[in-house]
Amino acid sequence: METVLLVLLGFFLGSIAAVVGTLWWIRWQLHRKNRVVPTQPSPAPVRWMAMPHQPARMHRRLQVAVRVVRVHAGMPDRPGRKARALTATPASGTVGDLVAQLEAEAHALDRDITIISRAPRQVRKVRLTELDRGVLHVEQLAGRVAQMAVDEGLQALPPGDPGVAALDRLAEQLDNLEAARREVAEVERRAGLVGTAAEPARAPLSQPHPPS
Repeated sequence: METVLLVLLGFFLGSIAAVVGTLWWIRWQLHRKNRVVPTQPSPAPVRWMAMPHQPARMHRRLQVAVRVVRVHAGMPDRPGRKARALTATPASGTVGDLVAQLEAEAHALDRDITIISRAPRQVRKVRLTELDRGVLHVEQLAGRVAQMAVDEGLQALPPGDPGVAALDRLAEQLDNLEAARREVAEVERRAGLVGTAAEPARAPLSQPHPPS
């Protein structure tokens, strides 16, 4: 009888440990998926992955912008995922540096958005409007850096008749670039940013994000 009780107790404790471990793993995966920059934890709550209010939408727009530029630079766009090479050659050091600067700005904005989301309503409304311009700026720069990465890939194609394989790479690059632009445009449309007067080509990369 004592042996049976010990077996049942071990089974019960093992079941509890399995449930706790599963819940911890799910929570860990959600926090990883919620990151703006794949290599850095985000201060934003996990519930922002689905919430419709403005801070959550801005957080997700930053995620899309960083993901677009990392994919086109041949870098992993999510934690634990391998890089998907969309260009003929890996991104150069110049493109890598630009991606790092862009990610630093996106991460800082994500932090500021999270902090301001807890502020009183009147303060929150004004500051989120300012931060929204910073998010739009990151989106614009992400498109430019992604285009630069694609251009480098095109220049690396073999001269003369590229052959079927090279043409396939070119078609894939163009398809992915168009898909990325449509994704960013859809995010902007949902956020009510379509028709803004901002000019992407003139936006300097060094523009600082609004202070906390």
